[in-house]
Amino acid sequence: MINAAIETITDMLNEYYALHFDQQETVAVARDLHNSCVKSDVNTQNKIIVSLVKIKTSSAVYSQNRATRTLDYKIASPLHLELSVLISANFSQAQYTQGLQVLSDCMRFLHNNAAINRDVRPQLSDKISKLILEIENLEFDDAHHLWTILGSHYLPSALYKVRVMGIENSPQSLSL
Repeated sequence: MINAAIETITDMLNEYYALHFDQQETVAVARDLHNSCVKSDVNTQNKIIVSLVKIKTSSAVYSQNRATRTLDYKIASPLHLELSVLISANFSQAQYTQGLQVLSDCMRFLHNNAAINRDVRPQLSDKISKLILEIENLEFDDAHHLWTILGSHYLPSALYKVRVMGIENSPQSLSL
């Protein structure tokens, strides 16, 4: 479910760029931001990097009944997650301003497509009913702390809260 959410965002950014900017080359890649990975990976150079930086359960889950009983099966409520996803521009010094433009375009696209469901994206994973994206504002100290934890040098970036609404569980999906 987590990988499907990250892949959906990455794929949609690439499709947007291919359609609106006639860009045949991949613009966005899903990658870890560890400093050694970013510097040595030619697949991340002059790209937008989509990275998962935090996972937590959505607070909406705890305000609801955690489980319901049907017949002899105990059905858990759907798993709803809140992911912190960092969208970073990893462009060379020579292409720095182009990288800022690409990052701006991606942010505009995500703002205009903040709710993703099967009506918007029919190929959305069958484990996800909806993705809701919301930009997070980071203070300077929080951004510094985040990049320090990631073990990478700073890149121009935007942090998004992505709510992942899971699909209702069935008794079969809970068994081994």
